[in-house]
Amino acid sequence: MGRKFVLMVALAVWAAGALAQDSPRRDDAILAELKLLRQSVDALKAEVETLKQEKKEVDDEDVAPNVTGIFGSTRGANLAKLKKIKLPPNPTDDQVKDYLDQIAEASAGQSCFSSDDPQVKMYQKINPNKLPLLLDRMTGERNGTGYYHVREAVKLMARKQDKKLILDALPNSPELVSVVVKHHWETDAKDTLLEELGGGKASQLPPEWVQAVVNLEDPKTYDALKDYLVNGRNRYQTFQAINGLPGLDLTEAVKEVWENGGYDQWEMAGVAKIAFQFGHVDALDNLLDMLDDEKMAWQAQEIRPLLYRHLEVRGNSATLREWLKKNRGNIKFDPRDKKYKIAVGKTAAAPVAKP
Repeated sequence: MGRKFVLMVALAVWAAGALAQDSPRRDDAILAELKLLRQSVDALKAEVETLKQEKKEVDDEDVAPNVTGIFGSTRGANLAKLKKIKLPPNPTDDQVKDYLDQIAEASAGQSCFSSDDPQVKMYQKINPNKLPLLLDRMTGERNGTGYYHVREAVKLMARKQDKKLILDALPNSPELVSVVVKHHWETDAKDTLLEELGGGKASQLPPEWVQAVVNLEDPKTYDALKDYLVNGRNRYQTFQAINGLPGLDLTEAVKEVWENGGYDQWEMAGVAKIAFQFGHVDALDNLLDMLDDEKMAWQAQEIRPLLYRHLEVRGNSATLREWLKKNRGNIKFDPRDKKYKIAVGKTAAAPVAKP
């Protein structure tokens, strides 16, 4: 389109110059150039109309575009459908429910979600006084595609005066614990926090749940926290939240975590990092394996500093592996400074740097 526009302008300038010429052939030349100019303008108009039609077809498309990523093909928000949905001014409860239904219908088929999705902002347009309607929708769509967006909106909309609503919804919507932490309602939610922590819902509790219990700063919660570390999910996040609590001894709990292992590669990475920090030298094998595994390359930025913090030897994974092989029977862990050292009376076999 840009080249045609330039050509059109150039022809117009030429025609203006041609009008100033005094030549018997002037009129024929002008007519020929004007004909060419009209043809260019007509072609330009046709191209513009084609682009308009293509845009209209995209806007009217019912199926949101697929995006192919590392987890396969996913479908995002259907912007064309969503932008047609309007919330009436000062809506009644029934109008709000209809608004929720329309958003849910437009969201059908979406398979990847983000807190930046337009549905979240659309829900936020609802008066916070209508929060009970959103909470009811969360309960009804616990396993539906609309649950995520309603939940994210509620987390942003909840006010201090909504405390009872949030605390009542917490057992069925554990992600709302972030609102509890935000408004410092941990004491009010204590019974629910502890009940669910040991209630067999390990796979459903978000990491903020453990942080909420930690914020209670109550030694009476330590047994529940240790039990969750052993039996829950996201164990490394749990460990990071509770490690260092005054008076909390994790030695036996970490031993049990290491013995249980991980239920998948990702969880095992966390388990190994936990065990290594508590003197389980065999966890070093796992950490070195991760450094050599391209699929676990993202772990390297955390594993390397961890190794250097607890080892008195430096080098790449091959060098560390050789050091471990030569000294394994003589390596002891000093719990005072959390360092792996060679046993007293033994001479460490120096690592040989690999070329």
